[in-house]
Amino acid sequence: MKKRRFLTIGTGIATTALFFSQTLLAGASYLTSNGSVTTTHLTEDVTYQARTGASSPRGSQGVYSLSYNLHNPYYDLVLGGNVYGTQTTSSMAAYMNSQAGYDIIGGVNGDHFSFANGIPLGFSMDDGIIVESPVTDTDADGYMFYSLGVTRDGEVVAGYNPTLIASCQKTDGSASISVDRINRTREWWNGAQLCLFTNRYSSSTHEEAGGRELVIQVTSGSVSPQGGPLRGEVVSVVTSGNAAIGANQVVLSGEGDKATALQQYAVGDEIEMNFRFTDENWNKVDFAIGGNYVIVENGQAKTYAYGSSAGAFTAAAQRTAFGIRADGTVVLVATNGRGSGGVGFTANDMSRLMAEDYGCQYAILLDGGGSTTLVTQTSSGSYQVRNTLASSQRAVGNGIFIARLSTARAVPCASMLPDTIGAVHTVGGNVSAAYRGDQLVLTSTGGGGTVEYTVNRTYNVRQLPYLFLHLSSSVDYNMAFDFVDADTGGSTMAGQGNLTNDWGPSFGVSVGSPIPGGIYNSRRVNFIGCMAWNNRVPANGKITVTKVRIYLAQAGTMTIDNLYMAPGVLNEERGLNLMPRQGITTSPSGVGGSTGTLTPAYQADGSILLTNDGTSWPSVKTVYNTTVDLNATPYLYYDFDGIAAGNHTGVNAILWYNGGNSYLQFSQLVNGDVNDLMSNQSGRVDVRSYLRDKGAFPSDGKLEISYVTISVATWKAGSSTVFHTFRFGAV
Repeated sequence: MKKRRFLTIGTGIATTALFFSQTLLAGASYLTSNGSVTTTHLTEDVTYQARTGASSPRGSQGVYSLSYNLHNPYYDLVLGGNVYGTQTTSSMAAYMNSQAGYDIIGGVNGDHFSFANGIPLGFSMDDGIIVESPVTDTDADGYMFYSLGVTRDGEVVAGYNPTLIASCQKTDGSASISVDRINRTREWWNGAQLCLFTNRYSSSTHEEAGGRELVIQVTSGSVSPQGGPLRGEVVSVVTSGNAAIGANQVVLSGEGDKATALQQYAVGDEIEMNFRFTDENWNKVDFAIGGNYVIVENGQAKTYAYGSSAGAFTAAAQRTAFGIRADGTVVLVATNGRGSGGVGFTANDMSRLMAEDYGCQYAILLDGGGSTTLVTQTSSGSYQVRNTLASSQRAVGNGIFIARLSTARAVPCASMLPDTIGAVHTVGGNVSAAYRGDQLVLTSTGGGGTVEYTVNRTYNVRQLPYLFLHLSSSVDYNMAFDFVDADTGGSTMAGQGNLTNDWGPSFGVSVGSPIPGGIYNSRRVNFIGCMAWNNRVPANGKITVTKVRIYLAQAGTMTIDNLYMAPGVLNEERGLNLMPRQGITTSPSGVGGSTGTLTPAYQADGSILLTNDGTSWPSVKTVYNTTVDLNATPYLYYDFDGIAAGNHTGVNAILWYNGGNSYLQFSQLVNGDVNDLMSNQSGRVDVRSYLRDKGAFPSDGKLEISYVTISVATWKAGSSTVFHTFRFGAV
């Protein structure tokens, strides 16, 4: 399972954060017209675009692309294919789609490869694991091989292939040997070599007799520069060649002096291996793939004077490229060519296309010609080739795919709430503040008023460009933020940002008008966008927020679940919170024919005490009018207690959606019937699967929750039930 956190952009040398929006060169575009453009959202977050009959200086073109943003924690880049052997791009996608944790939305073919054995020519990593070690020599024209990678800590690393230092030794420190290659065949003409083979290579080493191979059962670690060393035990010695690579096994394969050195190891020996790149930037990489050439660097199209291999790159042909914009958007591009719906592109044409038409900050040229293939998933789960092929689909060495994950990656964010309630001060009107569990609760008993608190925290708005609001308010409100340049302490946007003055239209109100009360679940404010509009973004993106002021326009209550700076898309650990909300939740009579009243009490630990003041089945009602994405947060989590059998107490709830015209009954979700839940319970139910089974799952995965009623069934006044959790979330 992928574990990469949110991503920023940086160079391979300086790893400088680059989170501003990519600005295309004014008037610059390789395509002089886009022709017929079809844009399809394969999911909410992955976009497919086809440009057919586009015009270029070379003639008519067909260009196809897939894109998504690296900040999105529900998606990831994955590498397709084993190292040895070939598969078509669509068969790679289908195979990976069958693996747990992945839903492959689409992808393209990958690196150039050997037609003899399918081994890609360049460097690759997947999920932090070295799939194929780098090649640091040059091609026939003297150009070094180039790679593009994405780190776990949020940087793009782009540059010539790094140098890998790998070694093997016994766990007592003896018998140390350097490892020369990973998942690459022994090259006898380059002298004695020690190669390491893993399960990503093949089921066996495919090496000839004449060397020595150690089969090692891995007990801990992996072939990765991240974390600790790989440790294992030698379980067999093979001299006949082509040693099998079993489950959780690796094979050390040597010849010449390296084969002799392997004689120091015997069956039963415990060994460890360490892997490090000399360039520390590459030690953080999660995903990487090689290509013959970088075609965009620092936003600029690069050109080459090709030598002996000029024909392959100066000819107009079908091309594949992988690029990343400065805002973190991945762009996978495949073209037509050779008379199949377009005249084709030279390598230098692709440089301009990726820089000027797709706005990439970095891009590499992948394998092209008959290898060029872009596939997307169909509604039936198969994979459709989108670009026009010159002939049948070619089997290739590897591929790049966009995968939707079954569980979102963890996304760091930076809170803007006060550490203690003592930091909150009333500066006008009659407003008090208190913490209830992890919620900040503001209450105005008069005609409104303002509180403020000191923050003095530094945020990088290039990495965390958005302010997210998780709150409910029974009154209209406003927020203002004092912030300065973190390095200079100088004024930034005159020292403050204001929801109504700077972002009012995004809330549907005119500038200066307060924000309407209601429930704001994961409401996003484009913090850096406003700063950029006013030309106030510090060069390094770092600002220090000194104070936050919150204004309540009338008497009422605001409950703040969270307030934080974050990337564009979040892992909503709490999902949509369906717990009753102070100031929002009502206790109407007559719901479901009840004559009683259910009164909520909001506890200091964040739980809600629901007390029956009458008889029958009283309810509380909370209006949300907000959307839950069941693809992102498919589970309804619940935790309640206080049910007493002697009081004939039961619990139920109705989730009204589709404008209040459809509903989900809580007991149906949990037990499959309409009977109330008559015992204390906690757990989760998969709402997405439930709706799919009923044929009622929305095509985009989104459910508009209109309002929710929670009922307590009892014939005893004064009986209570406590809700600790009632929310949508991910795993």
